[in-house]
Formats: sequence, C-alpha cells, structure tokens
Amino acid sequence: MGLNMQKLKERYIFETHDRQTVQRWVQSLRYFSFKRAWGGHANDGDEFSVCFRLSDFTDLSENPEIRDSSTAEYFESILPKSTKSEKDKNVPIFHWEDPDIKTSKYFTVFGYKVFVILDSPYMTIQVSGTGIEDPFQVTEADFRVCLALEKEFDSLGWDKYLEKKDIQNNPCFITLSNYPEIFLSNE
Repeated sequence: MGLNMQKLKERYIFETHDRQTVQRWVQSLRYFSFKRAWGGHANDGDEFSVCFRLSDFTDLSENPEIRDSSTAEYFESILPKSTKSEKDKNVPIFHWEDPDIKTSKYFTVFGYKVFVILDSPYMTIQVSGTGIEDPFQVTEADFRVCLALEKEFDSLGWDKYLEKKDIQNNPCFITLSNYPEIFLSNE
C-alpha cells in the first residue's frame, strides 16, 4: 500500500464481519475483491467488486466458448454500441464509439442481479445485497454469487481481461497486499 494511504482501522474492518469470514472471502476469491465501505457520510456500502478492461475484449469473436453460451446476450445488452461480426452474425464485437461513455445500473448476469459500471475502457461488476435487497451490505449469499460468477468467468478465460488498477493503494479493498497484517495474525 502506498506510503500516503491511510489504512482502515482493523476494528472498523471487522465491525460487520469477523476476521475469519473476511480472511476466507479474500483468500477464496480470485476475480472479486472485498471492499469495505469508507463509512461516515460517504453514502457507500460494502461490496464485492471485479473490474475488466473492455478494450481488451476485441478477441471475443475468436473465443469459441462465447458461441456456446448466453454470455454474448448479457454483454450485448450491457455494453453500448455493440455490433455483430461480419463473418459470424451470432458473435458480437464490442467497441466504443464514445471514449468517454459512462453508465451504471443493475443487470442480470449469468442469472444473478449485479450492479454494472461502464467507464470506458473499464467494466466493473459489483455484488451486494443478495437476498436482503440492501445494496450497502454483503453477506454469505453475495460471496456465493461471486464464486458462481468466477466459475463463469473462468470458463470464458476472462482472467486475461482482469484489471486490478483500483485495488492497489485503495484502503477500502481488503487484500493481502493492502493489509498483510490481517492475514498474518489470527487474533
């Protein structure tokens, strides 16, 4: 974590979820990261978050798994300005006509309600409030949604699109690199 970054207090990190739960979540997830709300009057909430770099999605039309999944339908509805490939009308090619496009709203992705933020060239998927309809809370149900989505991402080889730019040096992301002390002790 950067030298000028103020870390969250451990007391605050574990206020809503115990140490073992947070450790298990962080160590189990490969795409998603647990983000603890900044708190105070920031009007934010806890969430699991993953970010993909969309400008790298240009090879989707070459990905055979896309042709055999409903993924294309989901992302065709999510991504603006989507067109079809000339050689295969069932395979979308995503591109950005407006490099400054930004949008955010709820979508159903692989059967799960998630919040999607498009901020060219990035797409962030956030999971929170599953089953309790409180977007400011995360629960075990949200963790299970993340695990299920990660299986889908794995089957599509999306690890190569993963973007971790906002995680490093952001004290709200509870990671091994940002908070090694959490994973070294079991107090």
